[in-house]
Amino acid sequence: GNGQCSGLESSYCWWPPSQLRQMLVQQKSLTPSHGRKLCGQKDCGYNELMLNADFWRDRLPAIVEAIFYPVGNPSGEQRARTVHAAFVRKFGLSAASVPLVKLDLTKLHAPFSLARP
Repeated sequence: GNGQCSGLESSYCWWPPSQLRQMLVQQKSLTPSHGRKLCGQKDCGYNELMLNADFWRDRLPAIVEAIFYPVGNPSGEQRARTVHAAFVRKFGLSAASVPLVKLDLTKLHAPFSLARP
């Protein structure tokens, strides 16, 4: 259903903030059968989290550690570069203080690496 989740067997439902642990346990339990189809790796899957925007906005820019893009996605890379440039400009930061990184899920030992300037 599309209502609140009632247990680990629930799917296509939402979890309240107080049950984040249960949501993560459910995500992990579903990964072996569904995760590989989604990203080609055994330990991933799709999920969404809704966050309180005020909490994040009030802590800018320090709350952002990096801007990333997935490798193999030219439009995603261009968007990340645009966002990165705008972010450091808006907050008067150096590009190195909030690095632009790329995410490569085929490199599980180190999936993030610095992007070329």
